Amino acid sequence: VMKKLQRQKQSSPPPQPLRGLGVTVDGVFTYRPVVGYDTRKRPVSAESWAKESIERAAEKRLLAFLSDSFDPTQFSIARDFAEIGGSHEESSYIAVVHADGNGMGERVQALQNSYSNAAQNGEYVKAMRAFSLSVQRAAHTALNATVNFLRQHIKPSKEADKNQYLLYKVADKIELTNDQSKSGRPYLPLRPIVFGGDDVTFVCEGRWGLQLAAYYLEQFTAQKLSDGGRAFCRAGIGVTHTHYPFALAYELAEGLCKSTKSSIAGWQDDPRHKKDGITAMDWHFAVNGMNEPLAETRHRAYVGDTGSLLMRPLRLTEPEIDWRSWEQFQTIIHTFQNTWLDQRNKLVGLREPLRRGPEAVSQYRHLYGLPELPPIGNYRNMATTGWQGGQCGYFDAIEALDFYVPLQGTAHQINGTNRANENEGT
Repeated sequence: VMKKLQRQKQSSPPPQPLRGLGVTVDGVFTYRPVVGYDTRKRPVSAESWAKESIERAAEKRLLAFLSDSFDPTQFSIARDFAEIGGSHEESSYIAVVHADGNGMGERVQALQNSYSNAAQNGEYVKAMRAFSLSVQRAAHTALNATVNFLRQHIKPSKEADKNQYLLYKVADKIELTNDQSKSGRPYLPLRPIVFGGDDVTFVCEGRWGLQLAAYYLEQFTAQKLSDGGRAFCRAGIGVTHTHYPFALAYELAEGLCKSTKSSIAGWQDDPRHKKDGITAMDWHFAVNGMNEPLAETRHRAYVGDTGSLLMRPLRLTEPEIDWRSWEQFQTIIHTFQNTWLDQRNKLVGLREPLRRGPEAVSQYRHLYGLPELPPIGNYRNMATTGWQGGQCGYFDAIEALDFYVPLQGTAHQINGTNRANENEGT
């Protein structure tokens, strides 16, 4: 029997006719197997198909959420990222901003501990409902304020597009795309994707990602929740090409948000910290895509011979505690974009000496007769060598030059705003 079994194993199976081959197509948004085609004949996965089926209802909810800041008679809501990002033949990048509240779980637990017996169940339910609604109001107010802030910088130009519709520009520099189906109405260059609680995700033109994220965080943090504490949060900003798969761009922004949480935990151990809360943000320019995990990319691309090239993540609260603040970053990049305007090529070339360390920076400055770099607090060596204590203060700002179009009114104002609110008892 064993010999027969061996012969059976070694013999070829009888030939069978080939009745067909399964063909799998990747979805254009998620790279997952396709189940059908959308209204624009693009292959989509089951996830994308389900989302598109409720798109109209979601858009109505979005318009209701933005009723305080968005006028549908003046702007159109973008339905494609190509309608958000880029100017004509100039730039085609979007910024995916993902923000999340800090310490929400601990605050919910604190509420639960305050109502520890069954007789307090009714009060506990009311307290939890009030807290949830206060978080929703904070996010609603912050997002509407951000849209209003962007709208203030949108002005009509004297130019027209190919269909003779008037063009609109942001900060007199970046042209908006017009909705040809609605009398040339411009698309609002910002599209909320996730909203309603402390988690908020929106997409905007790539060159405003940092500023609009910071503005949203400022507005969110300036408010108080029902438990009497301020609404601290964090954000990750992934800047990608317009046609980069959104699922991967969102994953990048979410990962940056999580890494910021780790940095916040370290800052909270600082004895100078007021034990109140910290708001911070981090970003990454994935203009050529991402071929490896974020941690590996940063180790490979942002670690020089002397130490870390990164200034980020940046804190928006208590900037005096650490030089790595949004306020300091803005000061540096504004100096580069104005004082160093005639030396832009040499400024961009400074990135390589920064990688090699302080001595290389000093030699580079001497060779080209460059002035001292913008001062950073009490770190005197920074201005001459670009480095101090194994940290570099300028690489991030130089890298961000092409992705930072200044909008007026984005200066750091959190501490002053919160002090005013506390004085008014709001």
